[in-house]
This record gives sequence, C-alpha cells and structure tokens, in this order.
Amino acid sequence: MKKLFLHIGLGKTGSSALQSWLSLNSAALSQRGVDYADLVPHAKTGEVSSGNGYDLQRALIGHDFEEVERLLTSTYFFNPKNDVALISCELFQGIRAPFVQKIHDICAKCEIDVTIIVYIRSVYEQQYSSYLQGIKRSSIAHRFGEMSSDIAFHRSVEYLRRYVRVFGDKVIAVNYDIAKKDIYASLADIIGLDTTGLKKLEKKVNRSLTLEEAEVLRRMNRFHGGVFATTISDFVIALSPNIETPIVYDRGLVQRVRDATEEDLLWVNQQFNIPVPVASDNYDGHSSAEPPVLTADSYKPVVQWALAFDPGKALRADFADFLQQFAVFLEDISVADAQALEGRLERVRRELEKDQKDSAAETVTGSEQPTSAAGKTRVRKPAHIITYFYDSDTLSSEQQAHVGARFKDWQSCIEKHAVGSAVNGVVTTRLLGADESAREAPMTGYSLLELDDMDAVLSLAGKCPLLEVGGVVEVSRAVNLLDMW
Repeated sequence: MKKLFLHIGLGKTGSSALQSWLSLNSAALSQRGVDYADLVPHAKTGEVSSGNGYDLQRALIGHDFEEVERLLTSTYFFNPKNDVALISCELFQGIRAPFVQKIHDICAKCEIDVTIIVYIRSVYEQQYSSYLQGIKRSSIAHRFGEMSSDIAFHRSVEYLRRYVRVFGDKVIAVNYDIAKKDIYASLADIIGLDTTGLKKLEKKVNRSLTLEEAEVLRRMNRFHGGVFATTISDFVIALSPNIETPIVYDRGLVQRVRDATEEDLLWVNQQFNIPVPVASDNYDGHSSAEPPVLTADSYKPVVQWALAFDPGKALRADFADFLQQFAVFLEDISVADAQALEGRLERVRRELEKDQKDSAAETVTGSEQPTSAAGKTRVRKPAHIITYFYDSDTLSSEQQAHVGARFKDWQSCIEKHAVGSAVNGVVTTRLLGADESAREAPMTGYSLLELDDMDAVLSLAGKCPLLEVGGVVEVSRAVNLLDMW
C-alpha cells in the first residue's frame, strides 16, 4: 500500500518556508523515496505559494473526483519506484467536511494510506501573525484586538475536528513553538526522511512586519482600502528582508486569549497527546504593546513606492485617490514628501484625462451608430451577470486576507465593463423552490457587465480569485424573463 502525507498548515506555522524547502529539494527527495511533486517551482526561490496541493484542492471542491483520483495516483506519486508522497497545502485546512471524507474514500479505493500533518502554534502569537498578514495582504486598518475576528482559534479547532472525525489517529499534530527551531527536521522525522546533504533554504520566507511597519501600513490601508496592500508591503519588506519581527503583547489581550481558548486547548493537547502542550501564549509579563512614535522616516518607504509605482490603466483612478489622501496626510509630517506626492498626483491625473479621452473616442467610433437625423445613440452590448457564491467560513483569516486582496485587483479589471457598481454584495441568501443543499456556498454578490459575447465573459470570469479558494462563479446572459416564456 502506498503512503501519502498531507500537510495542511495551520496558518502562520512555517508552511511557506517548508514548501520552499520542499520545492528546492524535490528531485533529491524523490531519489530518497519520497515524491514531492514540484508543481510550483518558483517556490524554491522563497516566493510565497499555496504549496503543491492547489490543483488537487481545485479538483476536489469542483467535484471533479476523477481528476482527484488521477492527481493522487499519478501526479503526486510520479516516481514509479516510490511508495511515499507528500502534499503540502494550507488550502486544505478549511475544506468542508464532505470533502475531507472524499479524500479518505478516494485514497482508500486507490489503496493509499493517508496521514494528516498539522502544526499548531501558541494562540496569541498565531493570531497576531495572522493579523499582520491581513495588513500585508488585505484592508486591515484597525489595531490588533479591536475586532472579535482577531482572536478566532475556535475556527482552527473546528478544522482539526473535521479531520479527526474522518482520519482519527492518522492526524499528527505538532507543537510549532517547539518544532520551529528546525521545522524541516521536524517534518522529515514524521515522514521518515534523512535530510543529510539536502539544500538549505537561505532566504527568509514570508517575513512578518515590525510594529513600526504595521502601524504605517495599516494607516495606508485606510487610504487605499487594501487595493495596494500587497504591492506596498512587498516593497517595504524587500528593503529589509531579514530583520527580526518580534511579537508585540498586550496584557489585556493575552488574558482574553487565555480565557477564550482554555477549553479548545485542553481538547487539542489531550486529543493529540502533544508531549509539550500547545500554550495560549508565550507572554513573559514584560513586553509592551505601546505603539511607536512615527516620524517622516517611518513613511519614507511608502513614499518611495508611491513615486516609483506604475498602476497601469486599471488602477490609475485608485492610485490617484491614494496619492491625494497620502499627500494631505503628510503635510504636517514632511512638507517635502507631500509636495513630491502632489507632483506625482498631477502626472497621474494627466494620464487619467488621456484615458478618458481615449475611452470617449472609442465610444464614438465603436459603440455608437446613427438612429435618426437628430443624432446618434449608443449601441449597448449584451448584458451578462456574474454571480458569486463563496463561504468565507471555510478559510483561515490569513487566507481570507489574501483572497480579498486578489479579488480587489481582479475587480478593477472588470470595472470598465460594469453597469453600475463593479461588484454588488448581497447577504441573507435563501433558495426558494429547491433544496438548500443545492448550493454549498451562499450567494455573496453579483456583477452586471456589458460585453460582446459569452466567451468574453467566461474568459474574464475564469480569472476570478474566488475560484482558487472554493468559490463558485456563475455566468448568465441577462434577458427579459417574459421573452424566455
């Protein structure tokens, strides 16, 4: 029987570093009897990825179970000589219970013995790191602990319970705070791998933020709503890629975490019989959460980014709004930097004016036709509806932050085709005349676009990042309902 190890995270437990190391050593691992399909080869350079399980997760949540079986039996066990394979992908931690069962059933059918690997970190530190990830990748602009979602360990525990209910004692949980001293050796020990001679990962992967960086970037998120969170944070981190980023503690929040997680941590430590129990926190009683005093130098990296960044046509208007707000903000901090931003803003505004003139010219030449001697009227392209079905409860806060940032970038691409708002959100969705199980995720929004044909809409909708995390995107042609009858 073949042996499959499925590493599912949890969040902020070194998964990106592990996946980079595994990608770097994929060929050597296969020679030593363990297949790690190098499906994301750029990970070996230290770039953050979802690991090598993305294709499997997409097939699974897309109900393409034939593809799931093919991937499990062929792609991940790619060396005919090997009977051991490893998949590492955080996207699996939040999948729904029926899909967990499906993994078990398909592997059982194919005579593949599965072991689930999960790293669990002390709660306060994990939640704080996830919060910083939200600043880096999404629109988080509040201070840590101001929202209840900042402390949400119960969600991770529910993910664990789903796997335990299906795989029982085949779920191996490791205390990340102990394993992080050499997390590569920790994983190798679980799968029975000799790491002698394997390449070392020199680059720091997915580093966090210092408190000063976090304070600056969360303020920037207020100005751009998360649109530029990823590009700004990547720029800032690249300036000092290897600096230390200590956890910042707040005494009151530490106590909140202890009170809120006592029962869940008891279950975790007893269920997995963890030798050194996972703790609620590593607070030593002396650390302080006093915010730093921000100076003009604190904002210099973002100013550098703003003066050099090319937003392209799609993000030009958002960039102009950001520049204007940032320049006003800096007037009392650094007059020179504020003036530099205003100069950049003027250039962007001229580019916007050119965009508008070009768009008007395209409308006159391509979207209008004579209708009478009185003048011309615009020919409307066919209307199409893109409907979004997405359940955020299936993802960790870190994953939600990441997909939120990606979705904002994608939204800007469809804006020029939209009638009204680019995306219209909805809540409290109910189905009438059908079983509620007909859809596994609620309807969360829709877009109304004018495009030439269905193929054009499908091409655009196929790039929606919600599809990467289990969402469903439905495309329809808008017609008069009475005409259908």
